[in-house]
Amino acid sequence: METSQAKPTLLTAMGLSFFLPNILGCFIMGLCQPLKARFKQYDEVWTGITTGFCGCCTTFATWELHTAYQYLSHLQVNATFVFCAQLVCCFGAHWTGVYVASEPLSPHADAQVLVKRLQTNITEEEECDKWQAVMDALDAVPAPRPTATPDQPVAVARSCLASFFISLVVVTACAIVHQPTWSSMWIGPFGALLRYDLGKRFNRSGHIPYGTLAANLLASTIDCFIVLYVNKPEWLGPAIMTGFCGSLSTVSSWVNELNTLSVPMAVKYGLLTHILALGLCLLVLGASQKIDSINL
Repeated sequence: METSQAKPTLLTAMGLSFFLPNILGCFIMGLCQPLKARFKQYDEVWTGITTGFCGCCTTFATWELHTAYQYLSHLQVNATFVFCAQLVCCFGAHWTGVYVASEPLSPHADAQVLVKRLQTNITEEEECDKWQAVMDALDAVPAPRPTATPDQPVAVARSCLASFFISLVVVTACAIVHQPTWSSMWIGPFGALLRYDLGKRFNRSGHIPYGTLAANLLASTIDCFIVLYVNKPEWLGPAIMTGFCGSLSTVSSWVNELNTLSVPMAVKYGLLTHILALGLCLLVLGASQKIDSINL
C-alpha cells in the first residue's frame, strides 16, 4: 500500500487479538437472530448470549485505536483498506450466522404444509365442543398458591452479599498477582452492564441506536487515554482495555443494528460511528507527545 510499508499489514492485521473474536461474535450474533424469533420463550437466554457473550467477545474500541494509530503513522491508505476489509469480514460472518440458523435449520416447505393442515383439523375438532372444553379447563385450574415464601428475600440478600465478598476476594487476588486476564474478567461485567443500560435508555427501534453509539465512542476514548497515560502497574492498562472497554464497546451489536436499519439510515449510522470514534482517537493520540512511544 504505502511506499514506507515494510510488510503487508492486511495479513498481519488478520492475526490481531481483536479480529478473530470480532468475527466469532458477529457470527454468533447472526446465528441468534432467527432463533430469537422462533423461540421467543427463551428471550432472557438470547439477551444473555447476544448482549453478554457477543458484546464482550467483540471490541470496537481496540479496532478504532489501531486504525487511528496507523493514520498517525502515515499509513492512511493502508489503514482505510484494512478497516474496510475487516468490516466486510464482520458482515460476512453475521450473514453466515443468519443463513445457518434460518435456512438449513428451517423446516421443509412440505412439512410446513402438513403442520398447517394438522392445525386446521385440530381447530375444527375443538370448535365442535368448545364450551365443554372451556368448562373442563376451568375445572382443571388448581387453586392459587403463594409464589413467594418468607425465605426468598433472605436467600436473595444472602446471595448478593456472598457474590459481593467473592468479587472482593477475586479483585484483591488479581491486584496481588498482577494478572491482566483475571483482572479483565472481573472488570468486564461492569462495561457490559453499562452498555446494556445505555442501550435500554437510548436505543429506539427504527432510529439510530444512540446507546450503542455512546458506548463505542466512550470506550474508544478511554482506550486512547489508557494507552497514553496508564503504564504502571503493567497489568492495569491491559485489564481496563480488554475488560472494561472491550466489554463496553461492541462490533456484533453494531453490525446487527446496521443490518436491521434501512439502507440510508444504516449508512448514516455507520459513517457517524466510525467518523466520530476515529476523530476522537486521532484527537487524543495526536495531541499527545507520546505517540512514538506507543506499542500496540
